[in-house]
Amino acid sequence: MSDKKCNFAAKISFLIYLLSYLIYKLEPFLKSVLFLLLYHIIGYRRKVVKSNLRSVFSDWSSTQINQTEKSFYKNLAHVLIESACVFALDKKALMKRVNVINPEVLDQLAEQNISAMFLGGHIANWEWGGMATGNFSPMHNLAVYLPLKNKFFDKMMRKTRSRLTQIDTLVASRNLYKAVLNTPRPFQVYILADQSPSREHHHRVDFLGKSTAFFDGPAKMIHKLKLGAVYLETRRIRSGYYEVELYPLFHDGSSLSAEKITEMYVRKLEESILKNPSDWLWSHKRWKF
Repeated sequence: MSDKKCNFAAKISFLIYLLSYLIYKLEPFLKSVLFLLLYHIIGYRRKVVKSNLRSVFSDWSSTQINQTEKSFYKNLAHVLIESACVFALDKKALMKRVNVINPEVLDQLAEQNISAMFLGGHIANWEWGGMATGNFSPMHNLAVYLPLKNKFFDKMMRKTRSRLTQIDTLVASRNLYKAVLNTPRPFQVYILADQSPSREHHHRVDFLGKSTAFFDGPAKMIHKLKLGAVYLETRRIRSGYYEVELYPLFHDGSSLSAEKITEMYVRKLEESILKNPSDWLWSHKRWKF
């Protein structure tokens, strides 16, 4: 890269870090402003959110639906502002914000030489929850991420994540299987498994009272590679502060069918959502088929 391009990149990086720092300092105020924009002014995907809530909670009153919808937009505003703060955080600040209440699960898996997939969902601040958990890992730590099209911003995000959490291997989801095969055991890999899958590769499970398609890749990988599975639940304690609890599901998935593994994950995900319905990502068009 030429000196001119390096200088330009440095200036852009500085401006991004400065903006992130300002957002960090104004965090409570900006969360309120963003909520007003998303909910009252823009009405971001309100039809989708309302439709999903009514479909799942068909026995709820209009008041209950409206209250949960409003709380969801507050949650969304919190997650977006906190994501924008990430460039201004360091590892110490992150760990003050997120309390992993049973990190000994990681030590126990390492002591027994058990490699495991940590399955999470888009609940509360899922990104902070995953990063905080990674900092307790005595194992080789794989982090799955979605590469950004812009190489400059992709590099910035990779650098930031590496600064905030213990990452031995950062891998795109399409390369995960190959990466896992070449990773020394024991290892842990954290993946969000509640998004809509393709029509070609999915399992259908009863979820929140509806027949729902889930990715079949994680469960197939767990079964084939004899991995353990841990469900990771992130909960908001108060604005900007979270706790994470780890729920070991099993130590060796080879004796379970991929369908059964998916169902076990879905049951825990469902429990988490029903504890705090507004914290899940209701703006996603989850039931496409």
